[in-house]
Amino acid sequence: MKKTIVFLSISLIILMPSITLAVNEKYKLLESIPFIGTQGSSDINFSTYLLGIFKFAIASVAIASLVMITIGGYLYIISAGNQSRSGHAKEIIWNALIGLIVSFFVGILFLTINPDILSFSPKIATKIMGHSIGSGESISNSIGGKTSPVGTPLGLSGNAMANKAMYEYIFWGRGAKKECDPAMKARLTAYWASAGLPLQNCKKVPWSAAFISHVTGLSAAGHWKYINDAYHNRNGWTFHKPSEYTPQVGDLICGSRSGGQFNSNTNYKSHCDIVHSIHGNKVTTIGGNVGNSVKLKTFILKDGKLQSSKLIAILSK
Repeated sequence: MKKTIVFLSISLIILMPSITLAVNEKYKLLESIPFIGTQGSSDINFSTYLLGIFKFAIASVAIASLVMITIGGYLYIISAGNQSRSGHAKEIIWNALIGLIVSFFVGILFLTINPDILSFSPKIATKIMGHSIGSGESISNSIGGKTSPVGTPLGLSGNAMANKAMYEYIFWGRGAKKECDPAMKARLTAYWASAGLPLQNCKKVPWSAAFISHVTGLSAAGHWKYINDAYHNRNGWTFHKPSEYTPQVGDLICGSRSGGQFNSNTNYKSHCDIVHSIHGNKVTTIGGNVGNSVKLKTFILKDGKLQSSKLIAILSK
């Protein structure tokens, strides 16, 4: 019993991080399923079932442990002083306690490392050229689009860079964690390292371009740099005018911010988000330093084109 419980618990620890949102198709439940959803739920997908199975497994181990503790206690009571029987009863109780502790440990471990694991959603100079010293909140809606609510679910998109951005979004608690949270310091350090710079003041130096560098490998501390490089065919990305091109998953949607004006030969204030998914006329993007976190935004297509006057380019790989 002890070996079985420990084996199952360790297996869950090893396998859980590797389970991702492999299937995005939604289903409607015809009947309520414990740990999955209630009758009529229409947002059920493959990941929901995996999460339900995980919860069921943890609950089953806990219940089985409590049952074995009860059985062990009963055997101990009726042992009537028999050393062999009482010893066997104690062994059952201790093994069950170990199983119970391990089952709770698995859940607590995931919650401590990253709460989103349980949701499968399976993260310089004081002034940087092209960026003004200011809050990330000012970047949120400066290039258009509507910021999505914190905690919005997101699945795999089929594009490697878009998926990487999705994992970063999940790591940031789906927009709930903020740039100056102690736990996010290592993440920001990794972003700046991707841009070739050390960690900066989390409140004063915008890091949206460093985020894009980390996701795409463009390695630039300012969006204007890779926008201009694409314009001049210098970085392997293609520059498109938003009025002449329909965005695709994995593209970068870029616009001016804080009055910045596009100039292909110098720096200017700008911001870019990566396109995660497109459904009908709805384009969902992921951006860093949006609301001081990593968040989603929605852009609307009209006749296949983005309409915001603040957009200056769409970059495709």
